[in-house]
Order: sequence, then structure tokens, then C-alpha cells
Amino acid sequence: PTTAKDVEKEHERPAFLAMFLGGAIMHLYAYFALVSYRYPMTSRVDLGFKGIAVVGTVVSAAAGFYLLCGWKLNTSMIASLPFMAMGLGVNDMFVLVRYFSELGIDYITDKDESTILGELLAQAGPGTTVTSLCNFAAFGCGALLPIRAMADFCLGAAVIAIMNYVAMLTMFLPLVVFEARRIKRRQPEQVIFT
Repeated sequence: PTTAKDVEKEHERPAFLAMFLGGAIMHLYAYFALVSYRYPMTSRVDLGFKGIAVVGTVVSAAAGFYLLCGWKLNTSMIASLPFMAMGLGVNDMFVLVRYFSELGIDYITDKDESTILGELLAQAGPGTTVTSLCNFAAFGCGALLPIRAMADFCLGAAVIAIMNYVAMLTMFLPLVVFEARRIKRRQPEQVIFT
């Protein structure tokens, strides 16, 4: 007789273990995708880990903004939106890191930071802008659905899409400058794993 209430209770608790394992797996993926032991100047593990931290702040900031506006969070949003936020944000981060790496060590060493960022945004900016705007538009349209829980979810995802884009442009790009300075000094990464 208490099965329905037990199921409701189970769905009201966020899956903290899944969130922790998802974060750990994401860090492992970033590590193996960005590490280079043979060529230390091409290794971007530190930048990747800092990018994941930036995206993690977006999860908290988006939830705070959403609640500040007086909107309600339902249990499906609490359980799934952090994963979506991490996925969207880390995707943009990987795009920026890839284009930064493709600039090459010689280009990064010879040019000043503003030129490097200008070239990076000229190459990676349109892609990240279009994907973020498309995500915002798609979820924004979903917020107009007559199904309340689905509309709330889409509204939360739209907020996350825009906040991820803003965070990549305002918080992650200075980290790229620090990475460029590291390369100019020919220093290895300061991450314990590298």
C-alpha cells in the first residue's frame, strides 16, 4: 500500500551518487582527451579542469537566477538539468580548447594575448554562438508548451544555455590567456597528474 509514496520519495531525492560519478567520469574524459606527456606545451589538462569548474559555477548561478525570478524547480529538473548544463558547457569548452590548440605553439608564442583571443574567437566564436543560440531558441520554444512541468524544464534549460555561453566568454577566456602565458614561458602544466 505504500509503494506509490515510496516511489514519490525516491524521485524527490536528487541522485547525488550519479552526479558525483558523472563529474568524475567527465574529469577522466577531459584528462585523457587533453593530456600530452610527450609534448608538454600541447597538454591542456589544467585548462580543461578549470573549464569544468567554470561550467560547475554556471549550474549554481543558473539555479540561483531561476529561483530569484520566482520560478519553481521540480524533481526532474533538479535531477537532470545539472547534467545538461555540464554537457552543454563542457562542449563549448572543448570547442574553444580545440581551436586554441590548433593555433599552434609558434603562433601563441609570437603573438600577444589580444591577437590570440581575437583569432580564437574568429575561429571558434561562430560555432559556439550558433549552438548556444540554437539551444536557447529550442528550449525557449519548449517553454511555451502547455504541459507545465515540461515548460518549466525547458525554461530552466534555456537559462542554462545562455548562462553557459556568457560564462565561456567572460570566465573561460581569461583562463585561456593564462594558458597562453604558460606556453610563452615554456612551463609545464601545474596539475599534479601531468
